Amino acid sequence: MLFYGLSVSLVNEHATKFLSQQLEKLIYHPVFSKLLEAKNEGSYTAIFSSSPNFLVEKVALRLGVDRWGSTIYQKNEEGDFTHITQVMEGPQKAQALELLLKELQIVKANVTAYTDSYLDLPLLYAVGNPVGVNPDRRLKAMCRQNQWPII
Repeated sequence: MLFYGLSVSLVNEHATKFLSQQLEKLIYHPVFSKLLEAKNEGSYTAIFSSSPNFLVEKVALRLGVDRWGSTIYQKNEEGDFTHITQVMEGPQKAQALELLLKELQIVKANVTAYTDSYLDLPLLYAVGNPVGVNPDRRLKAMCRQNQWPII
């Protein structure tokens, strides 16, 4: 595990500083504009990411999304990272989305999902409006095959 044994507070401090300095540069603006559009329309927004929970939470809060899910890193009593308890990959993203849709009583036909990875196909199949974002080679092929938009 990448963060094994590192202090959670130290990593959080560095993550906060990094995001303050770099988040704007890392955002893919065509997708960010879609997020803003959805929020302005009153749509419920969520991020499901395989990235660590302590990063995804910070990004989600900065972007103002309603819900997020991520890979969960645990800490020990001393406040150091010890292990991963939940990995958030394509199947887990689809499962988290399905639970969210059930909770909010939203039909999948009204849901749009954006991803850059072929590994997230389960998530894309779980929504009515799948979109490829700077897709990897295999996802690009799937988008073309299924006539899904690419941005």
